[in-house]
Amino acid sequence: MEHDSNFRNFHVIKGGLQKKAQTASYRLISAWITDTRLMGVCCIKAHWLAEAGDDTFEMFQFFYFDWQEYGLETYESFLGEPDLEMLEAVETVEHSLAAGLGGKKNLITERELRFLVQSFAEFNAKRGIPMPQKSSEFDFLLKPQFNLSDEEQHSLICKECTKISSPMQVMNYFLMRCFARDFEGAKLLTKNYVRTDLFSEFAAADMLRNSIKEAPDDAGSNSDYYATSSDTDFGTFNTRKTYTCESLLEFDAKYYLAATRITLEGRKVVKYERLSAFRISLWESSLMLTQPEYVTVYDVAGDLSGFDTKTFSLLKTGLLSQHECGKLFSVFYPSNAHLAQSTYYMYDDLFGICYVLDSGQIVLASRSYENILKLEKELEESRYGPSLVLVSKYEFNHSLIHDFVNRNYEDFEDFLKDLGVDE
Repeated sequence: MEHDSNFRNFHVIKGGLQKKAQTASYRLISAWITDTRLMGVCCIKAHWLAEAGDDTFEMFQFFYFDWQEYGLETYESFLGEPDLEMLEAVETVEHSLAAGLGGKKNLITERELRFLVQSFAEFNAKRGIPMPQKSSEFDFLLKPQFNLSDEEQHSLICKECTKISSPMQVMNYFLMRCFARDFEGAKLLTKNYVRTDLFSEFAAADMLRNSIKEAPDDAGSNSDYYATSSDTDFGTFNTRKTYTCESLLEFDAKYYLAATRITLEGRKVVKYERLSAFRISLWESSLMLTQPEYVTVYDVAGDLSGFDTKTFSLLKTGLLSQHECGKLFSVFYPSNAHLAQSTYYMYDDLFGICYVLDSGQIVLASRSYENILKLEKELEESRYGPSLVLVSKYEFNHSLIHDFVNRNYEDFEDFLKDLGVDE
């Protein structure tokens, strides 16, 4: 889950509207938030009708917020008449910020929008994080300051958070937020008082892998049960189950293995215990993260400068990032369903990769055999199909594609030779 920081810094302003925008009155047309709070990030889009004297124009705003470290790190806006150029720019930024989050977009009210933006500004202020550029454009959202009622806050939380449908989701999300030191997010998944900071010696960490196994709880009351419609809304089922979790963590280029025990009541954490934690080597962490990777390499006779997200359908939801040797298209799954697995890997939200090199080579990669076949099929059926020459197909027992991209090689076979990998 990520957003592309390489998009153009669009800011469409026509007729000197920026000055008028500071004194304009605004009426909210619509606003949405991604339901990705439990992933630790969210994106908000707001669409306004503005009036400044005799002038009427529209404004689009985007807020990208990170609860783990960066706070309100990205703000983008567009002012003017929504012509084709402006709407295309809005679509580009929306795709860049939200496409990789794997969440749904839920409508929010103006009160909810103002509350969120004010809480973002407060988060930055408390942690000494500078506000993003052009933050004066949303000053009108910061005053007057107010709080939502308990009922309104619950409604907003339901919009911010994805529906919970399995105990694995609860534990993976809960541990992810705890290890990221986002205890406010973790407490959304607890019932009554549960201490969440059990690893105070750790800095905010990424949970690279988490393995969950069922274990008898103190009362021996583990039993099968089935989720009801009400049970998926932050847990109401009155059955307890206890699990042990083994989490691979990374922070400050160091790797740790943490073991915990979690007791659930329905879809809520009611008990959280630390069992052990110790540092492991890079080699040991690599073994734990070992997954197959399928790679297909093509040479292309012809110009690839027009290769973009419209080349084939899977790329429409892909994120484009520019690299020294070419363009990298990262295709993500439309949801964060990998959080429902008993063995979670952080990068399992990635469907596959299409790397288009300036040298005239295209490299496809995926951890799934089915996915690599889908990528191959769509590429071969695209307008570039007649120009493709299949060079080779590989199956590796660990990932190499990111190393290939980051080392700035222009040919995948040369990369393998330098690694000493037998083809």
